[in-house]
Amino acid sequence: MAKEARFEAAKAYIESGKMHTFRAIFDIIPKYIMAEAMGMNYQTFQKKVGDLRRFTMGDIQDIGIILDTSPHTLFHLLDAEIPKRKTRKGS
Repeated sequence: MAKEARFEAAKAYIESGKMHTFRAIFDIIPKYIMAEAMGMNYQTFQKKVGDLRRFTMGDIQDIGIILDTSPHTLFHLLDAEIPKRKTRKGS
């Protein structure tokens, strides 16, 4: 499957509302292909996928540009997947 076909498939899946996690993108597009498209070292990208808090807003925008989809949608997928930290009351 060509890169462009994978990117189009991921875009369609995201925009259909059937994708519920950010990491599901990498079931369609291998991580090494996305890292290459972003101009990022594969090991760095792998660390970010392992700990989603490492993704920057710039990274999300880059992925949005690559997939031709809204960074807002990608951010919501990412935000829903990141476990929420407990906060102290009164701090």
